[in-house]
Amino acid sequence: MASFTSVKSGDWNDPTVWGNLAGGEYPSKTTDEDTVTISSGHTVTYNIDNSSAGTNHRLGTISIRGTFNVDTTQSTYCWMRGRFYFIQYLAGFVCGSYASPLSSAYTFQVEYDLLNNNDYEWLDYNENSCRVDLHGAYKTQKEYLSATASSAQADITFTTIPSDWAVGDRLVILSSSETGTARYTENEEVEIQSISSNTATLTGNLTYSHSAGTMVMNMTRNIRFFATDPTKQTGPLYHNVQMTSENIELLNIGSTYVFRSGASNNEPWKLEGASISNAIGAITFLDSNDGINFIDCNFYGFAGGGIKGNNRNGIANFEGCLFAGITGSVIDNSGNRAPKWTFTNCVLACSSSNGVYSGLFDLYMNNCYFYGLNGYAMYKRYNPVFLQNCFFGEREDGSSQTNASASLRSYNAMYYMNDCKFNDATLISTHESDRRGLMYWSSNHNQVYGDFNVYDGNGTIMLTNDATVYRTTAPSIKMNCERDTSPTPHKIQFKVEASTSYTITIYGKRADTGWTHNPKATLSGCGIFDKTEWTTNDTNWNAVTLTGTTTRAGIIEVIITHYDNGGFFYVDDISIV
Repeated sequence: MASFTSVKSGDWNDPTVWGNLAGGEYPSKTTDEDTVTISSGHTVTYNIDNSSAGTNHRLGTISIRGTFNVDTTQSTYCWMRGRFYFIQYLAGFVCGSYASPLSSAYTFQVEYDLLNNNDYEWLDYNENSCRVDLHGAYKTQKEYLSATASSAQADITFTTIPSDWAVGDRLVILSSSETGTARYTENEEVEIQSISSNTATLTGNLTYSHSAGTMVMNMTRNIRFFATDPTKQTGPLYHNVQMTSENIELLNIGSTYVFRSGASNNEPWKLEGASISNAIGAITFLDSNDGINFIDCNFYGFAGGGIKGNNRNGIANFEGCLFAGITGSVIDNSGNRAPKWTFTNCVLACSSSNGVYSGLFDLYMNNCYFYGLNGYAMYKRYNPVFLQNCFFGEREDGSSQTNASASLRSYNAMYYMNDCKFNDATLISTHESDRRGLMYWSSNHNQVYGDFNVYDGNGTIMLTNDATVYRTTAPSIKMNCERDTSPTPHKIQFKVEASTSYTITIYGKRADTGWTHNPKATLSGCGIFDKTEWTTNDTNWNAVTLTGTTTRAGIIEVIITHYDNGGFFYVDDISIV
């Protein structure tokens, strides 16, 4: 082990850069775990392979005051038993640029071979405003199977020709099962042995069958950071840096926090076209006020959950990102602040739990797909959810792949939904005793295929004029109000224009105990008022129909009130024209 400090800018393997030491030494040439300091104002270009195929000596920590620059004219390899450590304002880690990324003909790989848990963070800082500016070659993010790929076969075909996919690329074929844990246990990691046109031959036969239309994610990039032993917990990937990088791969991350960005310095960062997989931890933004941007990234195989945030009012933006194979909820904010997270053109699929869970955060989602989840597509608490053109239980090709449980669930959260489609049975529920959940269908074209439920407490459904709520099969229950011990009202509200015709049929029946009061349905607003009482003294469904035409614009409200602790009601045959 030796220590090196740069005395000027230049190439890594130039002995004069390190002061013309005896024997023409440079870091990792002849000794193991050399420590390096790149001095302020110096740019040192890394141009060697120190792996077992090269000099065969690992590096220790590289402390950066100037710039660590990667040679883009050849393939390089950096084998480490240390970390990249930024110790001066505007210190940099650079490979290529947006205009001139590292060519697909070359690779830059960083291997972390650590001895103990918590040895090092992969990229760490001791000074704010440091730069990580890495630019790999573009790689097509995903393809889709054009035909069923059966178990025990090695060839798969794609709907288009992935011209930049190559021999050795690591792929993930998502599960196409709709049964139990197979929704996520039948995701399959494979490797390309050869590829011709739109057909790839894999290095081994498939274990599971995958239907046509199934997504295939490419996880290989030519800038690659990975751990030799993914069980070694190494801490956050990077911390308080300016991150503007594209097309990089992060693999086998033994970290509680895959990302830890920003505490007080508010450094914005962007990661585009990245592949992030096989992590002990979660994609975590801890103490972050930053502007965080993920664009066209693939996330797969996180054992500690998916996207998590904590303690700050940060803004996170995800565009075109794919999330699959997550153990735990894909999106989970557990902090005590209220960040704003936006997801556009994203897929949350084939994971062991919920799509979205919990959270004091405002959530905006547009054109997103939820399928193959072994839990709720969304269980949202408190802060509002805005959903536009989202698909639940449907894949990108329009085929069904349902989720295991109710699509949406509310705990004091308000949902605003426009142009959404729900393919699952047991669709939407406001749940938890004495909690109020509001589902607000903010425009038309929301399509429902299955049951539509409201459980417990004050559940309110609001629909606008011409809102469509329809199924391909008759529901067993549409709005279910149960287990009340007091005359708690249950509501459905419709925002309508003047001269709107409506027909609403409400059903009720007795449960385990008898009734001491008759249930009552009240319709009011927009110049109309109708109060109807009816008796349900047996276990058969009894119906009442409310019909008419509004005389003015506004909100009409259906309120169902019942007593004791055993009644069941549902509202069906809604028609608002």
